[in-house]
Amino acid sequence: MKKTTLFFTVALILMLGTVSATTLFEDNFNDEDYTNNPFWLLGAGTANVSEGQLYFTGAFDTSGRLTTIMDTIVNENNVCDFSFSYSGALLSDDPQAGRTVNLELDTDLSERNYGLRIYNGNGFIDSFPNNHDFITFGFGGDDTRDDRVISSIHAEYNKSYDLEAKRINGLWSFYIDHSLIGTTLDDMQCNNLTHLTFFNVGVGKADNIKIVKLDEGNNVPEFSTLAILFTLAISITFIVLNRN
Repeated sequence: MKKTTLFFTVALILMLGTVSATTLFEDNFNDEDYTNNPFWLLGAGTANVSEGQLYFTGAFDTSGRLTTIMDTIVNENNVCDFSFSYSGALLSDDPQAGRTVNLELDTDLSERNYGLRIYNGNGFIDSFPNNHDFITFGFGGDDTRDDRVISSIHAEYNKSYDLEAKRINGLWSFYIDHSLIGTTLDDMQCNNLTHLTFFNVGVGKADNIKIVKLDEGNNVPEFSTLAILFTLAISITFIVLNRN
């Protein structure tokens, strides 16, 4: 009886902690080639891959910004719960010091996208209405996108940051270096994902780009809830063992 009860408890805990997910898109640039598997179309600026990381340097556009624009196809439909993430850094190379690394996840709705953005206040991208100083997550149209979760992190030069946005049941959670920064409701609810686009200003680098579909098994409670359940399960086990 004691062994059976203990086994059941351990199995229950393992099931609660099981995470199932499906990777829809991934590029870590380990092949040293941004034009293959997947193919990124370079629309402005210059780019190269070195030691498994994508480096970019902007070219002057009509407004005097040093921009790099790169785009790749995603084409995933009916994706309700998912996350997208990447690692990025602003690089100092005066007078073309990094100003912005901006990864946008585009959807099939006109001018509707989600964006993970690294800012440091050294300039900004036109039409971004809210923040130009800190690392943020936001969404909206090309000229109306809002920064919905603004961190207090002013990006340092030559330092990489891991950014992730995760949507579950219409609620976005924004993480920097695996720490939760904040949450925001998704009032766009775009489920058809079409492209990933870099719109960068200055000099920078990026790596480990990923989109993951979160299956039902992935929508598990946060760690704090699991800790409570774990403690409760252990308590019940000891009670049963003591009675037997």
